[in-house]
Amino acid sequence: MSLLISIVGTPSPTLYATLNVVRALTQTAIGDHKVVVANSLEALRENFPDRSARNGMPVVLLSDYPQPDMLATFYKLKAPVVVCVDDFTTVALFSVVSRGFGGVEAARFATMGLVNVEPAVASPPPVCLFVGNPKVETLEGLVGKLAAFYHLPAKDDLAEKVLQFLGFAEKGEATLGEYAACKVVAADKIDQEGRAALEKRSPLENELIDFLAPQYDVVAQGRPLDTLEWPGYALMRPEFPDRLTIGPIDLTGPARYVYYGPYFALPAGAWSADVSFEVQDCLSDNRVAIDVSAGKVLAMIKAMLPPEGVYGCQIRFEIEDPTLPIEIRLQLSTGAIEGVIQLHAIALHRLGSLDEPDDEEPAQERRPDQD
Repeated sequence: MSLLISIVGTPSPTLYATLNVVRALTQTAIGDHKVVVANSLEALRENFPDRSARNGMPVVLLSDYPQPDMLATFYKLKAPVVVCVDDFTTVALFSVVSRGFGGVEAARFATMGLVNVEPAVASPPPVCLFVGNPKVETLEGLVGKLAAFYHLPAKDDLAEKVLQFLGFAEKGEATLGEYAACKVVAADKIDQEGRAALEKRSPLENELIDFLAPQYDVVAQGRPLDTLEWPGYALMRPEFPDRLTIGPIDLTGPARYVYYGPYFALPAGAWSADVSFEVQDCLSDNRVAIDVSAGKVLAMIKAMLPPEGVYGCQIRFEIEDPTLPIEIRLQLSTGAIEGVIQLHAIALHRLGSLDEPDDEEPAQERRPDQD
């Protein structure tokens, strides 16, 4: 049976630099090997070479956007897996530089990237090794850790040969970050070029990434994602689907969706969303519906807008498939002849269950099958 050498993480420089080290180590310690990229069990079945194609060669398996079934496979196999996690800003700006994403796309990509690996951080696989801070982790030290972790044949000059293979001969004290800057992309290039590209589109796109970063970074810090906030401007309006929303929206007009998005990611489980908004001049019977959707409507509430003031409501919902991004939608259920509305924020809290008691009396929740 071929040796399986697995590595998972966020789609970012630390993972790809570590992959290079793993491949160099495998080539030096064993020899030729196969590389398979698979983020789902279906992709693994499709891409994994059969026995004749492997011909006894080791397989380096990379998952840089792992789906739940892929992580479950690592747990089931109990095979050694290396985990690499970069911070939210690095993941987001790297996607801007390497994939040409705009700020909203980058934010969505980074939320999913961190959520994808959250289970491996919150409850690590049976046999795993976390790559340390790339600014501290030395190449020579990482080679030694990886060789021991994967149980690769020990050689006196192994580290020296691996460094030579990487083009970093006699640079064992260089950090993984320095190697990534040279062979993948420099951190200052990610920051400077990424932010400059977003600034040309809208300064608000950089602000969105900076707003989300400290919240999703708890995953990179080794903790589960339990509480966070999405800013109101992250949602969009149907009239301007390619830009973030600034300022109040005039409700005058037919029944329609007023807000939708932001298509960010949340881990599986029960959640509550506290939606706060402000209205003015709603003197008629303006009715709205607010729902949470992820491929299908997960929960909904309906209400009549008060004439003016700042108000909020709570919606509880359960996520079964964390690969589906979340959408909060506010729909004007009836035509309006006056009034304006502005969404302020969406505060999200992870629950033990949908029946978990709350400190305050929650707004009445309606499920689709109750309408």
